Amino acid sequence: MLEIDLLACRLNNIKETYKNTEHNGLRVRLIDENHNIFRRIYEIFSIAKLIDRSTKEKLSFSRLLVEKCTRTIAETKIETNLFFL
Repeated sequence: MLEIDLLACRLNNIKETYKNTEHNGLRVRLIDENHNIFRRIYEIFSIAKLIDRSTKEKLSFSRLLVEKCTRTIAETKIETNLFFL
């Protein structure tokens, strides 16, 4: 859960840094890091869904993690085209 929060915070920082810089090299690195963070979030989401399917409990850590990932993806998905403005 903490890692998802940290990744979401980092995505916000990347967005702000990208908007405030004109250095092309930095922009390329920010885009790469953005893609890597999204990949990690989807990786955590996939693992949490797999674990959640195997448990019968209505409230579990894996279910909370799936929900947290879903919300983070939805919030940041809105800004997917950030780098193409």
